[in-house]
Amino acid sequence: MKAREDLKQYGEGKLQAKNIYISIGHVDHFYSYNIYDSHAKPEAEEGKRGRGKPQKTLFTSASSPHGENQETRKREAKRLEKYLREHRLSGQLLTTQHDTKLTSIVVAFVRQWQRLKLVGEKPSGAALFRFLTTDVGLGSEVTDKTFSNKFGKMLERVKPSVETERGVSKAFQ
Repeated sequence: MKAREDLKQYGEGKLQAKNIYISIGHVDHFYSYNIYDSHAKPEAEEGKRGRGKPQKTLFTSASSPHGENQETRKREAKRLEKYLREHRLSGQLLTTQHDTKLTSIVVAFVRQWQRLKLVGEKPSGAALFRFLTTDVGLGSEVTDKTFSNKFGKMLERVKPSVETERGVSKAFQ
């Protein structure tokens, strides 16, 4: 009757929304049901933050160095989306290859953001990946961790063409 106790404790609706594993054991001709929630996390109290380091942000706010400037984030997402649409690249997937047109454009945008002081000197690869996949809507051939690890080298090594640099600069006028 452990299952009934668990249902009372968690509530039927909450159990349906979680990944549930049921083990059935045979002990002295009685069947016992144990319910294990593999992703059980205690509910965070309102106003309290989770554990661990906070995620790095891409477009830092002058008023809050750890907060993100949401207006800038939305504006730059629209700008990059428009640029990719105009150049018929909005369906491309992110990679860590240095010789793709999309990589060249992303690097050119990051460098332009650095010149305008919208991002830091060494922007976070993880924050950029989240921005590109979540806000801009790009797909990816690589994981966020892989992209993040390779981004620093991409920023150093990728040299966008003069045409790409001019096109990106034009997008900011």
